[in-house]
Amino acid sequence: MQLLVQLGIGVYAKVKLHKDIQRYIPEHYQWNVLIGTYDATQKIVLQCFSQHQSDNIYIKIGNAGSDEQMLREIQFLRSKKQYNSFSIPKLIESSLIHESGCFNILVTNEFKGTRILPHFTEELYRISREIAGKVTVINGVPYEFSHGDFAPWNIRKTGFSYTVFDWEHCGMRPIGYDAIYFIIMTEIALHHRKFDEAFEIAEKRLRIFNSEMKFDKHLIRQEFAKTAKSLQF
Repeated sequence: MQLLVQLGIGVYAKVKLHKDIQRYIPEHYQWNVLIGTYDATQKIVLQCFSQHQSDNIYIKIGNAGSDEQMLREIQFLRSKKQYNSFSIPKLIESSLIHESGCFNILVTNEFKGTRILPHFTEELYRISREIAGKVTVINGVPYEFSHGDFAPWNIRKTGFSYTVFDWEHCGMRPIGYDAIYFIIMTEIALHHRKFDEAFEIAEKRLRIFNSEMKFDKHLIRQEFAKTAKSLQF
């Protein structure tokens, strides 16, 4: 930390935790602060750890602006779904502003592993299809379940095991949304492509895994814009 301060890319700050947050931190645990994207739904995460315990935890904290996102994630994790090709964080505790306290709080186990490369593989395709589950027709349009922000920064890998986290945007979306989102997002974020060009690239790559899958570009664009508001495309 001292080196970061000397380089001008870090600062020391004295932080005092609110009592509604402090009560979720186990006794004798230390913590680091991770700060999320700065917008109306910004959340911070405490990474809590102990030299004497192997069970580290994450505490995600949000304000009123994050109500919908954190409610979605809490409801999903409370369902304790089991998957074959990947795991999800284990919910330990949670509370919402309207239930009690001043914050939205989500406590999970620490998910270990390394971030994956921004390259869509057959393994990731299988994960996206397992997340999707069965097709549901809504107003005559086929939809399936979606993580909503299925991207390299929300997936970790340990050996041959994957963990998918940050389920804040989960919900029903057009067929194949998570798979095509992964490729579109990486093409826009890393190669600065426009949506239309990124969509064509994604469509071609996904034909390798499933030549029969059809994508509704109009609906996918609408859904993509809801999640990726900060991107211009």
